[in-house]
Amino acid sequence: MDTPNGAILGLKKATSKNFDPSFAGTYKAILYEKTGASTGQGNLETGTPSLAKATLVITSTGQVTVRDAQNNTVVQAVLTPIADTSYLYGSPQQLQIRATDYLPFVLQPPILNKTSL
Repeated sequence: MDTPNGAILGLKKATSKNFDPSFAGTYKAILYEKTGASTGQGNLETGTPSLAKATLVITSTGQVTVRDAQNNTVVQAVLTPIADTSYLYGSPQQLQIRATDYLPFVLQPPILNKTSL
């Protein structure tokens, strides 16, 4: 759902914090970039947005590679369960999650090659 304050994604609760290798594969993706982005009064963001086609490859071990339309590697990282990245939210109590509430993954560590976009 898209709202004036941002997007909301609803995801089915996972049965484990570990990556399910059945989701490994090659996917089509869209890259979004905003050159010269800055936020002004009233939280209005300015800049020049652009979109580009990409390919997202996820291996059975959670290795992620994103390639642009020219086959340049834009991002290469490993999926890490959010439950294992307390630096993103502090303690589980701060995020108000239980040990059995498994959230999506974060790319760890992100490696971005912006010149290839």
